[in-house]
Amino acid sequence: MRYKNLEQEARNFNKLRMIKTNSNDKVLTTRRFLAGQALSGIIARSPSWSNKKDAVREAYEWADKMLEEG
Repeated sequence: MRYKNLEQEARNFNKLRMIKTNSNDKVLTTRRFLAGQALSGIIARSPSWSNKKDAVREAYEWADKMLEEG
């Protein structure tokens, strides 16, 4: 597909990239992102993490601590 100019190409590209979101989707906040990063480290360091709730709680504690220091 050929475009007449760069502006037309950019507009068409933006239309192609649009993603429909579900209203039930959770927003990725900074806190959730940091908790996810912390959780990956917690899982990596633990030979076996039997209690998932404790791991998630610890991850959010780390995220909160990182946000406090920011």
